[in-house]
Amino acid sequence: MGQSKKSLLSVAAVTLAVLLAQHAMAANIYRYMDENGRTVFNSFIPPEYVKNGYTILNERGQVIQEVPRALTAEELAAQKAGKEVEAQVLADLIAREEADKLLIRLFRAPEEIERKRDNSLDQLQTQRDLVLLNMSKTDEEIARLQG
Repeated sequence: MGQSKKSLLSVAAVTLAVLLAQHAMAANIYRYMDENGRTVFNSFIPPEYVKNGYTILNERGQVIQEVPRALTAEELAAQKAGKEVEAQVLADLIAREEADKLLIRLFRAPEEIERKRDNSLDQLQTQRDLVLLNMSKTDEEIARLQG
């Protein structure tokens, strides 16, 4: 190969590399809001605007990616609290399911649960009646002793 062909190939390679680099740079267009609330389109984002969120567009103006704004300390705390509430709700749900599984193992049908409930209520009623009877007898004995 001659020197001129090598030079021509070198120039072509450099030109191709520059064109590819320009195309790659042009592929990312950033859309963000400036301090005056105006929408700005640029090939870069100044660092002070990154925290406000931005949109990355392709060369045709189609949205490639939305980058949300940075959350404030209060928003982060609220988000954390919300996750803790969700975790507690989930733990409660799991506990409820475990209790339900236990009931299913202990009783074959809902009627058995109702029968057990009714028996327990009957026992409590009987105990209550006995206490009331004893109180009545005690009141009579107190009245007799005072008389």
